[in-house]
Amino acid sequence: MSDGIDSQYTGNHDDNPESQYNDGKGVRYHISLKPLPPPLKKGEKRRKNKKIDDINRTIYVHEEESLADLLEAAAQALGYGDKLLFKVVSKDLRASNFTLKWSISRTDFKNMQLTTTDHFDEMISEATQKGTPAVKLDFVEFEEVANEGDSDDEPSTSKKRKLTEEEELMAETISQLKAAYNCSDKTCTSPVCYLGNPNGEHVRMTPILLNTWASAKLVGIEGVDLEHPPPDKMFQPVEGADNIDDIALLARRRNQANQASKSATPTITINNDFAGLAQLLRPDHAIAPLAPTQLAPIPRIPSPVKPVQMPFAAFCLAANLHPDVATKLEILEIAGPHLLEFIENSVLDQYLSVGNRAALRYAESQWKKGLIGYGGQNALLINPHT
Repeated sequence: MSDGIDSQYTGNHDDNPESQYNDGKGVRYHISLKPLPPPLKKGEKRRKNKKIDDINRTIYVHEEESLADLLEAAAQALGYGDKLLFKVVSKDLRASNFTLKWSISRTDFKNMQLTTTDHFDEMISEATQKGTPAVKLDFVEFEEVANEGDSDDEPSTSKKRKLTEEEELMAETISQLKAAYNCSDKTCTSPVCYLGNPNGEHVRMTPILLNTWASAKLVGIEGVDLEHPPPDKMFQPVEGADNIDDIALLARRRNQANQASKSATPTITINNDFAGLAQLLRPDHAIAPLAPTQLAPIPRIPSPVKPVQMPFAAFCLAANLHPDVATKLEILEIAGPHLLEFIENSVLDQYLSVGNRAALRYAESQWKKGLIGYGGQNALLINPHT
């Protein structure tokens, strides 16, 4: 025992040659299990802040063993030999009460889903590229969806229907989705959220979305698995949608709307000055001819300055931007500054520092005013034909 980790060795099958790795032991797996809390006794209450310690073990498994062999060895090492329920059907790992992710240190492979034999083959391929291959496996146990009528409690007087095999698979897949996308954001009111969109916005995983995703996976729609939802707009955030749970925000907006409607009411002024009206109505009153009205000259409104279309590199030079801006954004193939408004800041931030991105946006606003171009005001004069 060292640092709470048991170092164990899982023997190879007789038909396997001696492993090439870790002195013939095979691939080293550090296994971590986050277990469920123990069941409560009758009348017992669980403390909210009670912490359940993770179970950690280390085993070695030959690189040619199958995914099922690896999981059986891991379950035995964790002491969960008959508790981690799974089966491998075709190429899919169907786990009834746990989810599984894998990571390889000092690589980009972190918290990768392990739900198919293809994922397993990729994991072995990446691990064995190192001289001493090592993989971290994270098991997260969740409560198994039991069939109705299978409980050991007192029998119910009502007759309960047993789930069909299709319903069991649906329930199992939905449980895996709930475990994989459990939302830990305390400011979010949804317990399960999908954040796989480009902006990382929360998409509430309602029962309809969970059933749609699970059904698409089970019928075998191409590209749909626990990591990739069906290609449907319902799994993308609604642009401009308000958070209907933010009561304070809705109250503020309603108050602002009321104030705006009050301020928009026109003011009507009635002139009650009738002095001289009687004199004007007398028959002998001579009406003086009206003097010609002198119309005030209409002021000329200058035509708005139109921004000049120009190559993106010339725009960066005219705006005196840092040379890194044009160099780093070459990969995006931006034809000119007229396309910048269609590019999100999140995309630019992948290539530019915060300061360079802010300078680029400021230059864009100046270009729209006509202040940056071929000889524009406060701009570097550039000959477009050179």
